[in-house]
Amino acid sequence: MLRVLQLANGYFQSDLYARMFEKMNHVGIVSEVYVPLANGSELPVGVPENIHISRNYSQLDRILFFKKQTHLIHDLLPYVRQVDVIHAHTLFSAGYAAWKLHEQYGVPYIVAVRNTDVNVFFKYMLHLRHTGIRIMQDAYRVIFLSPAYREYTLNLYVPKALRQEIFEKSLVVPNGIDDFFLMNRPDPREKVSSPLSLLYVGEVNSNKNLELTVDAVRLLRQQGMNVKLTVVGNILEEKYCKLIDQTPFLSYFPRCPKEEVVEHLRQSDIFVMPSHTETFGLVYAEAMSQGVPVLYTSGQGFDGQFPNGTVGYAVSDTDSAGLAERIRQVIAEYPRLSANCLANVSRFDWHRIAEEYRNIYWDAKREKRVTP
Repeated sequence: MLRVLQLANGYFQSDLYARMFEKMNHVGIVSEVYVPLANGSELPVGVPENIHISRNYSQLDRILFFKKQTHLIHDLLPYVRQVDVIHAHTLFSAGYAAWKLHEQYGVPYIVAVRNTDVNVFFKYMLHLRHTGIRIMQDAYRVIFLSPAYREYTLNLYVPKALRQEIFEKSLVVPNGIDDFFLMNRPDPREKVSSPLSLLYVGEVNSNKNLELTVDAVRLLRQQGMNVKLTVVGNILEEKYCKLIDQTPFLSYFPRCPKEEVVEHLRQSDIFVMPSHTETFGLVYAEAMSQGVPVLYTSGQGFDGQFPNGTVGYAVSDTDSAGLAERIRQVIAEYPRLSANCLANVSRFDWHRIAEEYRNIYWDAKREKRVTP
């Protein structure tokens, strides 16, 4: 039996963590999950006993990084001697506490690098860059969600002299998708429909770059192709209400349950999401589960999960003509791509991923030094 202290600051922002820890429990991992919240936050109801919530920092502390971390470390002291491994699910917000507890108590830790770490902390908080690198250096393993994010982070933010050291202790472990998608896989598709149906699922904001897809569809229609676009998700920026209203070939649906997402996927031919930044992108994997080829951003989260051209293609987030050409390429290779999507989607099975983490935790436990 393995006991792991999970530092999951974003536990209540996504059901991803709940699914992850449930599957870990099935493979013999006991998770003690620590979730810090701001003072005065409303406490969720019906939280499992192993989820430890602490309202321990002020809004000012959110700005004062080290002061907030002091509160976190103090809160974690009752748990740290009872666990074999610490898993920090973010490099900075959780990784710093894991690093300091490791220094004091010798408990090994692994740390994940996520979108906020790369595109907020490393990018803008220059005074913390050295700290982030030290956290990675002392971690037993550094987890990236995709090969693209590993390459991007190491090449842009890690000094050349340290890149090989951190690369050698890093692993790529993706997120998993809900079992519902894997349990409801159809047969591979042989051809696209008429009109061609493109789909986007997710929050509608500037980062998701919906306007590039609209431009590409408009170009294909000008070239004589009958194409429609369906968008599913909550609109977070007012400008997209206008874009959707003024685009006659676009159908919009608000965020919906997974059962309805599957229906949208089955009525679509290609999933298109050329986001500017993306740590991973679960929706690409969900699309694969329904035999729908995917177009994803070059150099971002999903890029590198499979060789380009296996389940779809990488595209530029600025080139609408290039995106239109990739759509044509997917149409030409559709039977092969659809079959590959279904054959490879088990990579995102949470049970398989939980077993992978179990092996990492056991290896880390064996390396645990004895504290004097």
